[in-house]
Amino acid sequence: MQPNFVIRRYSIHPGIGVARIGNSTLGVHLPHPPPEVPQPPKRPPEQGFFIGPEVPNPDFVPTPFGHYRDSQHNIRRQAARFRIYEYTYTYFAFEQALRGITRAPTVREITADEADIEWHVHLANAKSKDQNSMSVVNDPGEKTVGGVNHQVDVTGQIFGDQVQLGTLATDAKGRLMVLGGFGKSKSPSNAPLGSLFNALWYDDVSDGPVRATIKLHNSGAQPAVEPAWVLVGVPGFAHPVESIVTLYDLAYDRATQLPSPNTLVPPTQVSFTKDIYPLLRRPVLMQWVIAAAQMGHSGQASGNFLDLQRFALLKDNDPNPNSAAFQERQTVFNALRNPNGGGDDMPLLNGGLAVTPFQYQQMQKWSVGNFAADWTGAPPPVVPLDQLPAAQQPAALDKAGLITTVGGVFFPGIEACSVMADVNTYEKPLRIRQTLPPGTLTSGLSVPWQADYTACGTGWWPAGRPNDVTQDAINFYPWKPPGWQMADMVQNWAQLGFIAKQQINGQTVYVETERFAHPP
Repeated sequence: MQPNFVIRRYSIHPGIGVARIGNSTLGVHLPHPPPEVPQPPKRPPEQGFFIGPEVPNPDFVPTPFGHYRDSQHNIRRQAARFRIYEYTYTYFAFEQALRGITRAPTVREITADEADIEWHVHLANAKSKDQNSMSVVNDPGEKTVGGVNHQVDVTGQIFGDQVQLGTLATDAKGRLMVLGGFGKSKSPSNAPLGSLFNALWYDDVSDGPVRATIKLHNSGAQPAVEPAWVLVGVPGFAHPVESIVTLYDLAYDRATQLPSPNTLVPPTQVSFTKDIYPLLRRPVLMQWVIAAAQMGHSGQASGNFLDLQRFALLKDNDPNPNSAAFQERQTVFNALRNPNGGGDDMPLLNGGLAVTPFQYQQMQKWSVGNFAADWTGAPPPVVPLDQLPAAQQPAALDKAGLITTVGGVFFPGIEACSVMADVNTYEKPLRIRQTLPPGTLTSGLSVPWQADYTACGTGWWPAGRPNDVTQDAINFYPWKPPGWQMADMVQNWAQLGFIAKQQINGQTVYVETERFAHPP
């Protein structure tokens, strides 16, 4: 049967990419084409960056050597890598008219093998204020990079200083890599530090739109490409410990509230493995980054939802109100803070943090047994992006970076500010409105970012900014040395360590590693 017509559309993924700053000044070291004469294998050159997760993976570690730091003990920048996908929709009028059939699109990645690609990225930092509280923007303008293994620096000016906000680079397939700044925070006029928002100070986090123009080799066509956005945040000091609410959860929730025809329609059935297990796991892992969580979420405590006996009940979808499983699920649900008001006080984080309305609805269905009891004994294995079917890759990319972020209590925020909670920020699911100025997503954050990291150490951001950590899984100490003031954090932030999953005495633990300063 011949199709009546074919429609193709092109889109950049991830829709919102996440890069992170670092103070490593080692080069990008783009690979060169292999020589014609075979060469003996060599250790890859050390890079001052790594590519962030491209599939959701709580056990992610930086490649190639698993370290966040380079050989000089500086923190490597995290790159967000963007790809272009082609969606081919084939329409058969006969099938649609008689059977109501809608065929899923065929999906493939478009690389430099199939097209000439140019990337256009507009980073900006709109956080700073002058002495009159007027906004001062570091806006280098839109920069372009194309071809393979090329790079362009993104450098602007603010308060008379030249400040590099990042680097744009293409890989051997023409994909875009966006690297952030080098963690530079400064006041050229030596203005005092003392609040979360300090006038005449700047830093080098940023955000902005990512566009692409392509020319297909097989046809010469130059189709439009759906744009994306990049968010350049601070280092992910506690990557394995997901926030109770991530920016992915928040953006997904707002996508369900978008006006038609852009409304995201979630699956009708709740999956224990995909939807509920992550929400039970996250508070338990908080015990490794905030000492207070050990009281309620470890050992035999009622909040240790991964305790084998308790977990056996929580994954059971028995709908009988008299069953132990039903009552255990109800106990957990009734402890939740309702995002619409009321409820109890879980999660126990400062600022009134609650799960999103969509998460709350999922938990409500779960509490009465209206979910698929699809737990197979362990979380699904993490499948690398290049081993996923092409049709599944865009969604994995869209989720991978955002799920590592903090999505609640935006005062002032970690990777993004309260604008992310506004449904009007989005034009489509997981797509930032392109009419917003570059720098919008980070505009309301602390200036410099280290001010927030100094002030908020009592429960606000344990998944993004650890409070209490351990190196032996027994003795805990403050992640930020108690004597540090804001100026110390500005000067010495790169000495702090990263949380890593390890095995100690046969137990899985999450400990501080790669600390470049002695524990306090």
